[in-house]
Amino acid sequence: MKKTIAILAALVLASSFTAFAQESMTSASTKGIFGTDVDDFMDVNYWSGVNPEKLFAFTYFYSDSLNFGASKVLKDNIYAGAYFSGTLPKIVSAKNVTDTYTAEIGASGLTTITPPTVTGVTFPTITTKSEHFDLSLIMGMGDMGFKFNFKYIPSFLNANVTYKNGNPAYKYNKSGDTYTPGLEWGLTTKLNGHEFTPHAKLDFAIAQTKTEVNDGTATTVTIDGTTTNTLYITAGAGYKFDDEGELTQKVSGNLQTSVFFFPKDTTIVDGTATASQDRGDIQFTLSPVYSLTWTPAKEVKFGCSAKLPLSIDFANAGTVKANTFTITSSVAAAMQVALKPEKVNLNLGAELDFGQLFETNSANNGNSTTTTFFGGDFDADINAGLTFFVTKNVCIDTTYNFINSTATGAQTSLDTIWKTNMGFQLSVKF
Repeated sequence: MKKTIAILAALVLASSFTAFAQESMTSASTKGIFGTDVDDFMDVNYWSGVNPEKLFAFTYFYSDSLNFGASKVLKDNIYAGAYFSGTLPKIVSAKNVTDTYTAEIGASGLTTITPPTVTGVTFPTITTKSEHFDLSLIMGMGDMGFKFNFKYIPSFLNANVTYKNGNPAYKYNKSGDTYTPGLEWGLTTKLNGHEFTPHAKLDFAIAQTKTEVNDGTATTVTIDGTTTNTLYITAGAGYKFDDEGELTQKVSGNLQTSVFFFPKDTTIVDGTATASQDRGDIQFTLSPVYSLTWTPAKEVKFGCSAKLPLSIDFANAGTVKANTFTITSSVAAAMQVALKPEKVNLNLGAELDFGQLFETNSANNGNSTTTTFFGGDFDADINAGLTFFVTKNVCIDTTYNFINSTATGAQTSLDTIWKTNMGFQLSVKF
């Protein structure tokens, strides 16, 4: 048996995987309706349900990224956990016959660097893969959980180029990374005898695209006026009703306030602003969710959920002020079948995203109003997966997104089965 476990674990770690973060493959297959300890071990409300005697750990691997997490109960019943997902930045140097330059680059997806045009200079073309860094630390005490998050994503093309043979020297810098530190708190308690889970979160995304050029005579800094640093303040709660036989119901909701900080100065030459703007934006998003699970037999579970996010946005650009109200919607259904009780589960899930149901935009105190019904795209996808309990303490979880439907039609994922649509995950608890 030990040899079998070792072989299975090696297969898991040697394959390519989709980036699911700290979400179980069961949750991915059932659209968040069912899950495993992987979904709870970093959750500020549900961490106590993991309760490992010595250690809980999970991992999955995809492409050039590492993903793993672990938790345990320390002295005085203090729960501690950590999660990491990330890649190493790619550093590239290139050379052609007449010109030499170095570039440190990163991008979301495959992207081609196109440096500015410089007379007499030919820059070779470079492409680069995506990279990211995600670290979370959690601590649980009593009925409360506290979590620290830090995310790094190179959302835009980054380049640091120096033309060494130039006279005068020519330097080009472009950056647009996103750094997001965050804090989260959660409480699990009772309200009128029912489970009540309030939580709050504070994130600050530092994300502005800046280009710096020194042509030997002056340094010009250009800041993208549409990219912003953003403060996210989120508060919400979940409320679980009493089980009615085989039926369980839960409602939850979050209210997120997003405050966007646009740059005032957009062009700076040798330290002096030569172009400025006056922009502002604040957005409120309410996301209510209703979910239901039904267990007609020990080996079979059904579930469904419905979401109805509503958002209102207050934006201004100089003298133009606009208010936008939007309603979107999605529904999901799932089934979990114990093919072999306590050994193998089959997970199935489907989600329909109705997109934008309604949107109204009012500008300049109602002088201009536009209303749109069903303006968004209709999307649908179907997942399936198997969960193998190799032993009481070892679980191998899988998912496969085999049908995805968009406004342009339905498509299967057979052509990308090993790239983006199949996931494997290994977790242990002892």
